[in-house]
Amino acid sequence: MWDAYNIPVNWIAPKSISLGTLKETTEMCPVQQGNNPMRSIETYANATVTAPKSEESIQREYLLDRLMSAYYPKTREMVKVFNLHVDNTPKTYKELIEAIKKGKYTLDEKITKRIDDKIEDMDDDECYCGDHGSPFYGIIWDGPQPDQKGYEAAIKDIDKMYRAVKDTIMVSDAAEGLKALQKFEAWMPK
Repeated sequence: MWDAYNIPVNWIAPKSISLGTLKETTEMCPVQQGNNPMRSIETYANATVTAPKSEESIQREYLLDRLMSAYYPKTREMVKVFNLHVDNTPKTYKELIEAIKKGKYTLDEKITKRIDDKIEDMDDDECYCGDHGSPFYGIIWDGPQPDQKGYEAAIKDIDKMYRAVKDTIMVSDAAEGLKALQKFEAWMPK
């Protein structure tokens, strides 16, 4: 008798248990009443033979790990160096009043034009509450400004240097790879 998936109704699914290199497999067989001579259990070992790692291979892996460990903190530091996430917006009403009185701001003309057009299209009973969740959108507050171009140039430089150091580690001896890695670790964006 067969089910809708063309599997015999009286068959059981295979059972597999894997413990390290020992594997027990019960082959599929029809279910029978009483003693089941058709059921067999195979137990076998599976071993993989690998050559021991050479000293040079261990050194390369170590240097590559150090290179990766040095790369990511440098890229995160560059976000700070180039002020990509700096917020110069006044935090209190006193700071806001002081910044306005001292003229510590400029207006982004493109954005203010767009805001003015929006306000003109609004009904009299509507209130403009700002774009992007801030009524200060379009105001550039004095202070450190993001340097996106400088950041992108620095990322290109560090990526180029990273590839050069990785190539040195892979094709030169460990001493040369270590020198290149130390030079990379000492590098700072311009």
